[in-house]
Amino acid sequence: MDFLVTVKNRPWFAVEAKVRDETPAKALRYFGERLQIPLLYQVVLGGHRDFESEGVRVVPAPRFLASLA
Repeated sequence: MDFLVTVKNRPWFAVEAKVRDETPAKALRYFGERLQIPLLYQVVLGGHRDFESEGVRVVPAPRFLASLA
């Protein structure tokens, strides 16, 4: 897990950053379950698809970053 965003000291969402791997990271799922993080994202620099798998939303980096603006 590369980033954890909190609101009022509670986990809101977590991000795992990858260059090309679109398979949801085990560590992200592990911490998501243990810390009860509502939203899990795997942001992929070379990704082309936006989909959900195993409770993780896998999203291309440009789309994810545009949503933060």
